[in-house]
Amino acid sequence: MGTAKNTIFSKFEIDTFQEIMNIGFGQAAADLSEIMNVTLELGIPYLNVVKISDMINYIKNEFKDFNNCSVIEQIYWGNSKGIALLIFPFDTGKGILSLFQEDSGYSFQSDNIDELEKEVIIEVGNILIGACVGKIAELLNDQITYEPPRLILGSTFHDAFLKGLFDTDSWAILLKTVFQFDDAGDDESSGYLFLINSHEAIAYIRKSLQEFLEQYQ
Repeated sequence: MGTAKNTIFSKFEIDTFQEIMNIGFGQAAADLSEIMNVTLELGIPYLNVVKISDMINYIKNEFKDFNNCSVIEQIYWGNSKGIALLIFPFDTGKGILSLFQEDSGYSFQSDNIDELEKEVIIEVGNILIGACVGKIAELLNDQITYEPPRLILGSTFHDAFLKGLFDTDSWAILLKTVFQFDDAGDDESSGYLFLINSHEAIAYIRKSLQEFLEQYQ
């Protein structure tokens, strides 16, 4: 898997795409901070090219207990069409809720906590994915539309993942970053953001990267 990206993209294209990712992920963190008053610390973005049939195991290997993770899935359409996955470890929702509680002084009712967790996680996913994908699409001169996000448990992820969207024999571009909520101070409030672009998007993305680079030559 490690050599595929070097066959499809030049080193210069990889570096450029990772810088565009960095801008997109930075925009996502800024939007979350502004809208929900929650600060994210982002890791260095990483690009790989992975066979669709290997994608599930690739993602699962990033987590100690993937079956108990919460997965926000959002499909987006355009020339660089794909799927975004925001993956949180178990109980992340409680960690995020605690940040709001500390900030507002409001005490959430225990009988509503599970539903609140779901709502908060989906809203965080909606903001992060929309801002990140939107900024990357802007820099690649693409127009994107979104399907509504949905929440999937890690235990059912295999059956739900990418049904009908991609050919399992094709390759996909995988963009990844790790993030943590600054004020939470524990691993339970960290997660991963994956953007998976279809094989059909590769030609458009390479062309757009070249046009992006030409602006600075």
